[in-house]
Amino acid sequence: MEAHLKRLLLDLRERLSEALADSPEVGETLDELRKNGYAVQLLMDCKRESSDSTELSSTQPIETPAKAAPEAALQRRLPARSPGSFRMSGDDLRFLRSVGIDPTRTTRGLRQRPIRPHGAARKERDAEQGSDVSHPPERHDPS
Repeated sequence: MEAHLKRLLLDLRERLSEALADSPEVGETLDELRKNGYAVQLLMDCKRESSDSTELSSTQPIETPAKAAPEAALQRRLPARSPGSFRMSGDDLRFLRSVGIDPTRTTRGLRQRPIRPHGAARKERDAEQGSDVSHPPERHDPS
């Protein structure tokens, strides 16, 4: 594919994605489709209009709005087909919901928690409650 055509298609893809993200109606409809177990993918096809019908086509998925699907926002930040990109199917979404994870929930930003050694949280919690787990009670063997 010509580099110029590829750049134009990527630009079109980004602009369509932004336009969809700005529409609350589109977001609501996409949410409803996902709730019913459907994976939404919009494909775009580009063909050269000429008498010899030489086809320069590129069928590329257009990302859905970030409001409706956080995974789409992640994919928009990654280059197309990068090793770190992924797509979630309807089965993936159903599984996440079945284990109590809402994949469409937007995050407010990740809190930075200090890394603590294994068991530190339990020791802190026990210290706040006044119990001492570092010395368990002694057992007396009745035999």
